[in-house]
Amino acid sequence: MISSKKIMTYYMLSSLIIFSGGHTVTIVGAESYAPTITCGVSARQGRRPTMEDRHTIKQLSEGLHFFGVYDGHGGTRAADFTRDNLHQNFSQAKNGTVRERLTHAPLKTDKDFLEQCKDDESGTTAVVAVVDTYVNKLFVANVGDSRAILTRKGKVLLVTKDHKPETELERIKNAGGHVYRGRVNDILAVSRAIGDRDLKEVGVIPDPDIYEKNIQEGDILVLACDGVWDVMNNEEVAIFVHEMFSKPNNEEEIRFLETSEEELARHEKLDEGGCQQVKLIARALRNEAHSQKSRDNISVLIVKLGSLHRAKTELTKEASKEKAVKPKIKANRNNLKDASGKFFRRLFKSIAEIKGIKVIALGLGVVTILYSLYRLRKRF
Repeated sequence: MISSKKIMTYYMLSSLIIFSGGHTVTIVGAESYAPTITCGVSARQGRRPTMEDRHTIKQLSEGLHFFGVYDGHGGTRAADFTRDNLHQNFSQAKNGTVRERLTHAPLKTDKDFLEQCKDDESGTTAVVAVVDTYVNKLFVANVGDSRAILTRKGKVLLVTKDHKPETELERIKNAGGHVYRGRVNDILAVSRAIGDRDLKEVGVIPDPDIYEKNIQEGDILVLACDGVWDVMNNEEVAIFVHEMFSKPNNEEEIRFLETSEEELARHEKLDEGGCQQVKLIARALRNEAHSQKSRDNISVLIVKLGSLHRAKTELTKEASKEKAVKPKIKANRNNLKDASGKFFRRLFKSIAEIKGIKVIALGLGVVTILYSLYRLRKRF
């Protein structure tokens, strides 16, 4: 009959073999999600005699997306120039942060336009957004009264501030201009713009306001000219867009509700593009503003944010947690060494006291112990 001491010895040997078989290390923070961004734009001339709105949708690089809406006035040349050059001026400004590059781009665009189009007096507003899916951030630059809002589940998270003459009255006066009937020198209804050569000396500047916001999957960005904001407020637009995205058959409903695009095209200029679903929702918002008696050109650009890369801030938090755990791991290793020493002393003592163990079994046990010691030495 095998004694309890023998049984304990065999148990410890089997435990040692299992123990020396290896361990698993889990590395946290390595996973990421492929970003998906869908966007759509819809613009119509509306009740104006000409169409002076323009827009931009560009993927500048992997993870960096650029969107812009430009509301021209006094002609289309400034809006055309801004559409073609502002995103390039942003991209070419390699040095600096996104905020710094967004600040620089409208200023350079304005400077280049004034130098290259000396016979033109037109101007344009600009509201542009840069979505960086590697840090899950939205950056917005605004010049004039086109506006951007960021919404989440129908709630407004970010709103750009319109640049109106009344809100910058003191600055305009200090520059030598005046405000009459809500217009700079009774001419222009915005206090900041790209172009407008004749009003530069009386306070019309191209300097943007910059906004920054963390973004999440499901967030919706709306860029639109004042043809929308003159008749709808931020909350109305946020709710409208959220409800349209929430309806399972929204595409069929939009097609049913909208006026025929073919019929519209006979009377006014239309411009659309992007993902079909988002484009139709942009079209629905555009037509809603028109139905509420907007008297301006109407441009709507909508960006729906899908799955995004995990934010670096989250990875930093995980790295901090891992750093905090390291001292505990070291302490556990020291404790394991102490426990291993006691374990081996007991094991050798038990083997020495057992009689009748076969030489082969003893030899295998010794080999197992030596191999385990070798593995433990390498590991710690």
